[in-house]
This record gives sequence, structure tokens and C-alpha cells, in this order.
Amino acid sequence: MNDDLDSELAMLRRYRNISQAELGKILGVSKTTIHKWENGLAHPRLSPRQTKDLCKALGITLDELPDDFGKHQIQKNSD
Repeated sequence: MNDDLDSELAMLRRYRNISQAELGKILGVSKTTIHKWENGLAHPRLSPRQTKDLCKALGITLDELPDDFGKHQIQKNSD
């Protein structure tokens, strides 16, 4: 995970006034996991459903996620 993604995830979460614990509950992961993502200590590995829930919680679309977000697991549809 790069610094841009780390800071963008934290910024979007704070902008929406969502705590790390709240976002973790939405995604079914721990507050510690969110902390690790935001600090570049771990990479998000989300199911398609979790990715959709993340976008909804942050008020963004899949296309607005940073290009390197989950690059090993998310394939954007061109449809």
C-alpha cells in the first residue's frame, strides 16, 4: 500500500465522520485492521461485497477508489 492510499482512506473516513471501529464493523474487520491499512502496515483484501460496503460508507464509487487499492484482488468492470 502506498502513502497516497493510506492517507486517502483515512481522509475519506474522517470526512464521513466514521471511526476506525465503525468502519471495521461495516466491513466485518477489526479496528486494528483499519488502523493497519491507514498506516501502510497491511493491504486490504476485501470481498466484492466488502468493497461495495466500503465505497458506500465512504460515499465514493468503485471507480473513485485509488488505482492501487486492492490491485491484486479487485477487477473493475468496464461495463
